[in-house]
Order: sequence, then structure tokens, then C-alpha cells
Amino acid sequence: MWQMLGHPLRHWRDHRFTIANSSAYLDGELVAAEHRRVHAHTHACPKCRYLLASLRQTLIGLGGLRRAAPESVVPDVLETLRAADS
Repeated sequence: MWQMLGHPLRHWRDHRFTIANSSAYLDGELVAAEHRRVHAHTHACPKCRYLLASLRQTLIGLGGLRRAAPESVVPDVLETLRAADS
């Protein structure tokens, strides 16, 4: 297994880098070398693989919460205030 991970110090550097850049990785904001670094590390590190999977699920869940916002709530608020004055 250590052959796959390489030197332990390199593994921990990549581990910290992956944790710090997970969101940017999922958003496609890393340059090619950084993307490859995170990709390679997550194949060797179960903790980082789990982190990315959790972040993906969170993003999917949040995406499902999107809905069209009402154009404006002002007319309803004004109507309620006017009715209260009467």
C-alpha cells in the first residue's frame, strides 16, 4: 500500500491540499496539475474520497432546494399593512 501512497510526507501534504481544495475541485476551479493531484490522492486516501463524496451529496441536495423566487413580496406586504390600518 505504501508504494501506492508514495512517501508518507508527500501523502500528508497531498492530504492537506485535498482537504483545503475539495470545493474548488468539485467546482472545476483548479488548474490541471492541482486537479490531477487531488484526483490521484482521493484514489489512495479513503478519508478524502469520503470527504469528496459527502461534498458532492451536499451540493446535489442544495441544488434541489432551488426554486423560483417570487417576483416581489412588496404588493402583499403593502396590502396587509393597508388592511391593518382600516
